[in-house]
Amino acid sequence: MKNKLSKAAILLWALGLVFFVFSCAIWTGGSENGTISLSFSPSSKDLGGGTEAQVWVYSNNVLVPNIANPGGYYSTSIASGASEATITISDLPPGDSYRIVVAAFKPVGTTTTVTAFGTSPLFGVKAGVETAVGIELKPIDITSQQIQNLVSVVYNGSTITAASNSALYTGSSVTTVTPASWPPSNGTINSLNLTADQSPVVLVNTTRGIYDQSGSYVGTSNWGDTPPSVLQSGGLATLNTYFYQAEKEIGGYVGGNAWNRIKLDIPVAGKPILDLLVWKKDENTIFGYFATRVVGAFRVGSSDIENLKLEDILSGNVNSPITFFGESLPLIQAFGYIGGDDLYLGTKSGVYKTNINTPQTSTPLLIEGTKGLDVTKIVVQGTTEAFLTAKELVILKGSKIYKMPFLTSVVGTLTDVAWKGTDLIVVGTNGICSVPTADL
Repeated sequence: MKNKLSKAAILLWALGLVFFVFSCAIWTGGSENGTISLSFSPSSKDLGGGTEAQVWVYSNNVLVPNIANPGGYYSTSIASGASEATITISDLPPGDSYRIVVAAFKPVGTTTTVTAFGTSPLFGVKAGVETAVGIELKPIDITSQQIQNLVSVVYNGSTITAASNSALYTGSSVTTVTPASWPPSNGTINSLNLTADQSPVVLVNTTRGIYDQSGSYVGTSNWGDTPPSVLQSGGLATLNTYFYQAEKEIGGYVGGNAWNRIKLDIPVAGKPILDLLVWKKDENTIFGYFATRVVGAFRVGSSDIENLKLEDILSGNVNSPITFFGESLPLIQAFGYIGGDDLYLGTKSGVYKTNINTPQTSTPLLIEGTKGLDVTKIVVQGTTEAFLTAKELVILKGSKIYKMPFLTSVVGTLTDVAWKGTDLIVVGTNGICSVPTADL
């Protein structure tokens, strides 16, 4: 018999206010599954004038989708003057790691903007337990510009550079970036990277090798035969030393006559190389860190990259110049680094931190709150980390997690992210935007 009274309940409050922004109750029925009911007051100042509320529910950092909505979220109108609106989410299995994200939206011209958002702490759905959980809705001012099909973005300390497959865009802010010509003879643009120099050089990775922003070849134009379709690169321009990874090869250049190219003729589903990080250890030594689907994660120094061979990677010989690490972790598919000793490892199920000097002997530690995240990109700024997954941006500031699935409404499918001071520059299939983090 279905119970009308709640066995488990949760109240979500607007912190610092004397009225409710919304209230929420969770209960379990005869099936012991949970139901969430959220009530919004359209007159609430904490909604920032939004006219629509959207709600995402996560369990263990994995979205519990609304099967009735292709976007996976629940929504209701909160237009000013309307009566109180309610969203009900049913059939949630009992668990200890639930999280709710709420965002308020309003139309601006032909686009939609986010006026406020909030991410709850973790809470449990358990029979016979009532829990109060605070969720603070924070106003947010996201600036954006509509540009189609952006694939990558970097910031070199003074200028934002973004790229589509056929053009570069540069400017001091997301609203002022403008297109610059890119010669079709230089190939289709795959991505952008920065060198590790004190004054970073923008590297343009294309289907015909690596160029700088002016369209000149980086390193040398001598690839031995047809240049590879480079997906990522990095290095030190001051040492004329570079690493790269392409669709089915890796390699490097250390001021010689030609690039050393290591063909990865290995049958594997998907891209064999998932990420590349180049770290400057000192003025004369840099390392390339490769995350692979084939042999795991490894690093190789600039003194060895020019003579590296495929058998060095596959043999596992103790005399190999390759240093493997992270074997005990889920699949490593992203690296992050800002300075010091911390190397961030993004995996299929969370983000870990290890020592960049000794990754082969250091024990990686899971960063609290990231378990379950399928991370494809990591960027770090001070004590704030940002993680890109297939469908959302996640910010970890201090000990607090902020999930931002609503950015797909601003820039489309997310493709890349970079820091500009305390703002995150995010690009996607429909545009570019700036997300402030200083007041989070």
